[in-house]
Amino acid sequence: MSMSMEFEQNHKLVYPADPKNGKPHPHWENENVIGINKRKPHATFIPCEDFEQAIISLDVFTDNRDISPWFASLNGDWQFKWAPSPDKRPREFFKSGFNASKWDTLTVPSNWETNGYGTPIYTNVKYPHITKPPLIMDHKGECPKEWTVTREPNPVGCYLKTFTLDSEWASRQTHIHFAGVQSAFYIWVNGKLVGYSQGSMTPAEFCITDYVQEGENTLAIEVYKWCDGSYVEDQDFWRLAGIYREVNLISTPSVHVRDFHVNADLDDDYRNGKLTVSAQVENLGKELSGDYSLMVQMFDANGGELPVDVAGVAAVGEVEAGSENTTAISLNVLSPRKWSAETPELYAVVLTLVNEEGHPVQTLSTYAGFRKIEIKDGGQVFINGQSVKFKGVNRHEFDPKLGRAITAESMVRDVEIIKQHNLNMVRTSHYPNQSRWYQICDVMGLYIMDEANVEAHGMGYNFEALGFRPSWDMTHVARGERMVHRDKNHPCIIFWSLGNESGKGPAFHKMAAAIRAIDPTRIIHYELMSEAVDVDSAMYPYHQRLQKQFADVDSERPFFLCEYAHCMGNALGSFDEYWKIFKSSPRMIGGGIWDYCDQALECPVPGSKNGETFLAYGGCFGDMPNDGNFSGNGITTADRKMTPKLTEVKKVLQDIDITCANDQDLARCNFTVTNNHQFTNLNKFTPVWELTEDGSVIEQGTMRPIDAKPGESVNISVPAFAPGDNKAGHWFAHETYTGKPGAQYHVRLAFVCNEPTNWCPAGHEIACEQFHVKPWTPQVADDSDNPLIVDVSKLDKLTLKQTPAKVQVSSRQFKLTIDRKTGSITEWKLGRKDLLKGQSLRPEAHTFRAPIDNERNNWAERSRRYEEAWIRLNEGEYVVYDVQAEKGLAASNTVTEANGWKPQVVEEVCPQMVRVSVLGSVNARHAARIDHRLTYTIFGDGTLRLDNQITPVRAPQTMARIGIRLAVSDSYSQLEYAGLGPEENYSDRCNGVSFGRYQSTVCEQFHGQYLKPQACGNHEQTRWVKLSDAKGLGIIAAAADDSQMAFSALPYSDEQLASCKYNYELKADGKTYLCLDKQQTGVGNASCGHVFPLDPYTTFAEPVTFSLLLKPTDGSEDPAEYARQIFRPNLACKIAATHN
Repeated sequence: MSMSMEFEQNHKLVYPADPKNGKPHPHWENENVIGINKRKPHATFIPCEDFEQAIISLDVFTDNRDISPWFASLNGDWQFKWAPSPDKRPREFFKSGFNASKWDTLTVPSNWETNGYGTPIYTNVKYPHITKPPLIMDHKGECPKEWTVTREPNPVGCYLKTFTLDSEWASRQTHIHFAGVQSAFYIWVNGKLVGYSQGSMTPAEFCITDYVQEGENTLAIEVYKWCDGSYVEDQDFWRLAGIYREVNLISTPSVHVRDFHVNADLDDDYRNGKLTVSAQVENLGKELSGDYSLMVQMFDANGGELPVDVAGVAAVGEVEAGSENTTAISLNVLSPRKWSAETPELYAVVLTLVNEEGHPVQTLSTYAGFRKIEIKDGGQVFINGQSVKFKGVNRHEFDPKLGRAITAESMVRDVEIIKQHNLNMVRTSHYPNQSRWYQICDVMGLYIMDEANVEAHGMGYNFEALGFRPSWDMTHVARGERMVHRDKNHPCIIFWSLGNESGKGPAFHKMAAAIRAIDPTRIIHYELMSEAVDVDSAMYPYHQRLQKQFADVDSERPFFLCEYAHCMGNALGSFDEYWKIFKSSPRMIGGGIWDYCDQALECPVPGSKNGETFLAYGGCFGDMPNDGNFSGNGITTADRKMTPKLTEVKKVLQDIDITCANDQDLARCNFTVTNNHQFTNLNKFTPVWELTEDGSVIEQGTMRPIDAKPGESVNISVPAFAPGDNKAGHWFAHETYTGKPGAQYHVRLAFVCNEPTNWCPAGHEIACEQFHVKPWTPQVADDSDNPLIVDVSKLDKLTLKQTPAKVQVSSRQFKLTIDRKTGSITEWKLGRKDLLKGQSLRPEAHTFRAPIDNERNNWAERSRRYEEAWIRLNEGEYVVYDVQAEKGLAASNTVTEANGWKPQVVEEVCPQMVRVSVLGSVNARHAARIDHRLTYTIFGDGTLRLDNQITPVRAPQTMARIGIRLAVSDSYSQLEYAGLGPEENYSDRCNGVSFGRYQSTVCEQFHGQYLKPQACGNHEQTRWVKLSDAKGLGIIAAAADDSQMAFSALPYSDEQLASCKYNYELKADGKTYLCLDKQQTGVGNASCGHVFPLDPYTTFAEPVTFSLLLKPTDGSEDPAEYARQIFRPNLACKIAATHN
């Protein structure tokens, strides 16, 4: 028996009626008391009557545990009373006859705060209570007055529940099992005090045989939100309280299996297995037992018999009253199916305890998976002889409506999402999860790092950390032991973790030793103290540090990046660069993204009369202190919506590589496919392909599955061909074949699942790659031979009218007026149709974007400087200095100088073209400004070519973007574009998207998935974008001269997004904001850690020239056909302006 277990068994139970004012409480402010009368921890199982019940109870997708007569759930309605502090709790409510008729009803399991009792508090590091361990009450009033604990010093929840004890149970032992209570509680049965427990994330179990009676019984629970244990429960999460996991009654015979350990190992050749079962048989009776034995049988997971009988009997012997015997048995298993995350093959192991008369008295069951874990060959981690990269994610147990009282259905959904996006591992940050979670992961297949409920982040990392205080050793060790004892039989668990961000100290050496004494087969992890564990670890290094300090190190120890890619808001930039580093070194075994889902609670919108809600972050409930929206770090939203970050993860982590060696192979659609799975043949998947022309699918097909074992590469040819190459129904591939002039062709090859699994349907796509087939696009050597260049002389002639106030250009098809003072287009008609809808349109230089969380989070000083600098530019005023129009001028004429600009010399312009130059500037604070020279070239068909020169002056070294912005009527709500999509993407987060032709709406582009409004909706590598109204009237914007641009089209401006704290505060102003960028800085990952956008994805403050086309449309014109045209008359030359 360990130190912690012995203390919990022997400590004297005393319940103080009230804590004395100003003095520490003897139990929940005493680190030496972690439980009184609690049962020893044990593995998860249900005692059953027979084999059939034991097999049925294993079903993880249906809760069949009540099939056993020895199991009874106490979940459901309980009488409940909440008090903000211990002195206001109801006294002696546990006594018989107490009148609770006016109490509320509360569902168990649940959190108080999600049901309106008390205040949910979100903090990351800072304790939301006094920091004087083990004291938890602010006895001297030292906390700031605005803190929540000044109103709610230590909330107490009192619960009452009656239950009926069947007569069959009366002669047996009755146990009550609390799967999770936050954070400390007392229990009474029929008015008698049974025990005390703290340690919120592992079960507390009490034997209540001596307290119950046949018939009706009363159960009373007194729960405290805070206790001394809260000092090691300082995880980055919402502070929620209550009985938030299930409560059950269990009946056992007096002599019963208290605990058992199943180890399904493989031999050194990974061929044959050995099933080792050890069990502790306890006698809670008052006499020496008879001679017992334990029968162990192994079956298929569904209970079917194996081809070879695998069974055995171990002697238990006589068991002394009040003690237990340990027995063990080993069974050899020939060629078992092996468990891995890819192939979660399981067997059902059934234990039957047999008494001296040969009668079964107790039947138990668990799943077993045969697998071997090894560290070898330069720090690699091997599973069943295969080196594994752990593609992990950190996951909190969280639901936006239920808090931490999550359901089995939500767990299954989480595993489906995780596996469907090519993740193979979860770190249970930062505490043991519900026991059902591990059962689901066993069956569905995920590698797990099971983490102890130890985080004392608020105590710091120096010698004040609790790991250096001997009086806290028991707290640390007990939390590790209870986790391992409960979860030791789950094959999904590969790593034990000692906790998170709790500094160092001898306590962690003791934890590791205690865990190894229970289970020496798994790897132990703890990020801050590698010398105590088996694996090196770190958090949030930037790419260069990860490469030099960890990947390039010669070591026999694995390295696991336990937290990286902090996905706060619009984030996950350069995620692929991390995985290039992981793949560069054998010891780099992977990492855990932070994190799986946003932690945001559903909250009513203030003032809403129709029940609207929003997802709230820290501070929304008046909670103090709080860390704001730092809880929003998920690759999914709190309510599990798919995000662009999740799409990026799926693509980067796919286990099938598809490459092409050169242009010749690309023209022939010859590809190399590499199977990077460890245990799965590629014949489990079907290749599917599609060919697109300018983003539109023109051909697609399905191929036969490929036979490729793990690690193998094969060459395949996709039967896609450029238009016109299909001769007599046969495919003739040749690198000289070409398609339409100006068109872009892409081949996309993907692999989909042949059969449905328990985590995905048939046809689910697990990998893909898209290739731009550049050899198919005809190359034109000379402009004179280019059929795409528009012959301006064949367009309608233009009429130019100028006044001191405006410039007016018109033809038979359109009419356009530019205001000389503002440079705005004040009139634009297509025939009689008003394109501006009563508004004006000014293409103005735009270098600001609403700061994303990576740019405004206070953890990163450099990010804050970026934000302040970019905001200064945003606050500047756009000023126009001069507008000039040119038609039929001689080459010697020049435009009037303005504000230091020397415009270009103007060449003669033909009758079918008018050029209007606008000189403007964004003048900001601190003398920073953005100079903008815009030249409209107006063609006879209504096309506007916008030649832009944008020059930052005394601006920050880096900028959010360089481009122009158009504000048009919000009636232009329909969106179509050819570019990367359909999800939003940025220059450093665009692996998970494909070039295509997509349709959407402006409102859909603002997905509102980020807890705090910020920049969103960008699309890279765009050729054209069309905004239109319901009747098809609209505007086409295209990148000129066969180039590309980035765009976003949103119902809100960047200024609006930057000014609001919550999405519900955003109010549309009647405009659609279309941003057309030459370049936009990537998103990076600097919200935690200094992972700024890499240089290739950073917009530097340098002069930029770029050209765009605008064209009015009535809906009859194909934007793809239009975008292929080149409006490059000899007289529409590039801008060449200089600044004095």
